[in-house]
Amino acid sequence: GDSKLATACALWSGLSGLFVFLFYMTLAGGLLGLSALIIRKTKPFKAPAEGSWVAQVQAGQSKVPYGVAILCGVLASFIKLGYLGPEVLSSFLLS
Repeated sequence: GDSKLATACALWSGLSGLFVFLFYMTLAGGLLGLSALIIRKTKPFKAPAEGSWVAQVQAGQSKVPYGVAILCGVLASFIKLGYLGPEVLSSFLLS
């Protein structure tokens, strides 16, 4: 599912925004991976919800919700490229 989401977001950002999207997606994925390592090592949550990502990581599984990184990357790239600028958002509100 994550590869389909990343492909759709890459097509949506276009060729001119592809590098920006990949950069921010990789940055967010790296932060998620680092946080997973920290959570696994320190186990800071006493009673995480059963079946949640945090519970699985604290149990020793290698899980990273990369869909979150993809969406962070696409939102950051859209803001950087001006797709979600104030003038664009106001045009949706006024119409």
